[in-house]
Amino acid sequence: MAITPSGVMTPTHSTSTGRITMATRLITEWRRMARQPHNIRRANGLGLPGEPVSHLQEILLRSGLDDLSNADHFDEYLAQLVECAKNDDLATRMVFQRIMPGLIAMAMRRAHVTAGGLPAAFDLIASSAWLVIRRYPIDRRPRRVAANLLMDIEYQAFVREPRLKRNRAELHFAPAGLLGIEFERFRMGETEIDPVGTSAALDLMFSEFEKRGLTEYDLQILRAVCHDINSVEMAPHLNIQPRSVRNRRERAISKARKILLEIDDIDF
Repeated sequence: MAITPSGVMTPTHSTSTGRITMATRLITEWRRMARQPHNIRRANGLGLPGEPVSHLQEILLRSGLDDLSNADHFDEYLAQLVECAKNDDLATRMVFQRIMPGLIAMAMRRAHVTAGGLPAAFDLIASSAWLVIRRYPIDRRPRRVAANLLMDIEYQAFVREPRLKRNRAELHFAPAGLLGIEFERFRMGETEIDPVGTSAALDLMFSEFEKRGLTEYDLQILRAVCHDINSVEMAPHLNIQPRSVRNRRERAISKARKILLEIDDIDF
């Protein structure tokens, strides 16, 4: 799925996306918003790096839209935009538009298991996306932002809300069961895991993983498992095959288990 600099979806997927009324409406709305002077002034007042823009699509391109290189400077720009989105509706809308190709691809992937098909799948995704973008903990997860947002949105739309009967064959990230150790030291009074990764208990655990050398790639895979996203669903976000995801997941889980087994006491 690709979007031209004007914000229009390429004809390659016109048949599929033409059935997503909300997506079509949002793209039409974006084309109007992106050229309105008052929105351009607001966007230029957000403090984002670079020269002032003359069209909001420039901000999407600076944050990596239509670029497959995953260059750090795109990720850093998107991270700053997400930071702005915590308190700014226009910034939130721009983040949404930045990840729109991924949201449409997600809807197409989920359509066959969603009551109502493709339009209903996208409606679920769109309603979840705003909440996830506004709550995304950019200070703790500042890398691979687009992929992490998409994973969190998929979790929010299709796992947390019991709208689908999912295949539970794969291992879940119930931390004590997965890692084989007592998890209460990390719980800090929490009774449930936050749907978008902001649980105090999980945050402490992932912070400890990072301190002890787990890579960003390891952490991303573990968060996906934490969100109950299986290897087939995870693969598009990581740009690898499901079999490779499963192999890397097992290695990441093994590393995490080893770290937790080494921890005797943590000074909170």
